[in-house]
Amino acid sequence: MLSSTAALAAVRFACYVALLLLVGATSLALRTSADLDETAHRLRARAVRLALIAAVVLTLGRVGGLYGQTWLFFGTDEGVNAETLRIIAMETAWGAGWRVQFAAATFAMIGALLVRVRVYTGWPILGVGALVAAGSQALTGHAVEGGWLSPAVFAQTVHVVGAAIWIGSLLAIFLVVLRRDPERALVATVVELFSPLALLGAGALLLTGLASSFLYLSSPTDLLWTVYGRMLGAKVIGFAIIVRLGYHNWQRIKPRLGEATACADLRRAVTAELAVAIIVLVITAFLVALPLPAAAM
Repeated sequence: MLSSTAALAAVRFACYVALLLLVGATSLALRTSADLDETAHRLRARAVRLALIAAVVLTLGRVGGLYGQTWLFFGTDEGVNAETLRIIAMETAWGAGWRVQFAAATFAMIGALLVRVRVYTGWPILGVGALVAAGSQALTGHAVEGGWLSPAVFAQTVHVVGAAIWIGSLLAIFLVVLRRDPERALVATVVELFSPLALLGAGALLLTGLASSFLYLSSPTDLLWTVYGRMLGAKVIGFAIIVRLGYHNWQRIKPRLGEATACADLRRAVTAELAVAIIVLVITAFLVALPLPAAAM
């Protein structure tokens, strides 16, 4: 049982990372297309390649999620086969949300492939696919228990989109721009473009995180006396650390981006942010499978 729980958490974690990278890389490609004349083609090509990889991983992850959900439901009695997979995918509320998620990931993958072969109608397909992929994440979790139009689904949707805009863009910028020896002017321009988006995403993440905590916790003491609450508290601490690191980057490193050592400093700082974000995603991968405190009681 423990090994299966870890395996399902690993699938969820892979989907989270792929989803954030898909949105971040797509946003980077679209946002920089009109702003970086000389380096736009190279930058966009790298970003689209990352988006394609992320979409492929996300699509495969959705398939793995269906397999895992089917195994959880049918176990060793009937096992996982074509019929049990069909039942979970087509005849359950979870499956309805999963179909949207799978279609969005596939849509984004097709869009990225079209852009890669210079079929530029792929851009809107990629953009819509990435947006729907993020927006549909809440449709297979705790939030959907109140229906697709519930406040919990709205809060969770904005929460995921905020995380994708902030952390996903940061990850894409790290892989596309900062991982190699970048031009200082390029780094400064990209950071300037994405700073407002990062602030918007962080704000959305904070507000909707507070709203979700209010909806899911029966009382503040749940943070201490339930497994869900303690893991949620650990996630909040991780979020606070990321905010602190991001604030340091914004206040201390961003103003120095024209200096020779600033890019290296930014690379180290972003690496620290992403390392903490990975830990938060691991916590989230286990957290979403736990019963809510009210349900556990």
